Amino acid sequence: MASTPPPTTTTTPFLSFPNQDDDPGPSTDRDATAPAQPKKTLLKDRLYVGNLHPTVDEYTLLTLFSKFGSITSLDFLFHKSGPSRGKPRGYAFVEFAEQAPAQKALQTLNEKLLRGRKLVVTYA
Repeated sequence: MASTPPPTTTTTPFLSFPNQDDDPGPSTDRDATAPAQPKKTLLKDRLYVGNLHPTVDEYTLLTLFSKFGSITSLDFLFHKSGPSRGKPRGYAFVEFAEQAPAQKALQTLNEKLLRGRKLVVTYA
């Protein structure tokens, strides 16, 4: 009795695995059609503020950072689900109208104590 050769592609209802011999490897055609990866750029007017004490609120951050310049937005993040739902995540993003005040705030406030914790301030 003659046996049939194994298929070149193994197929399951959800997955298919190409045969190793059929893989052409990297090609310029595949790279040209691949979606472009967004380039991560540092926003020099937007700061990440981390290691916040749970009692720090939006007002505290606005008071602290507005000394350096005009703030265009403050993203203060909260847990959306789980046992900590509604509680602060411990970090925020502060966006200034210009780069110079953001740089001054970063240099001044990074590793400064706020309610017993050293702030972590970096560019977002």
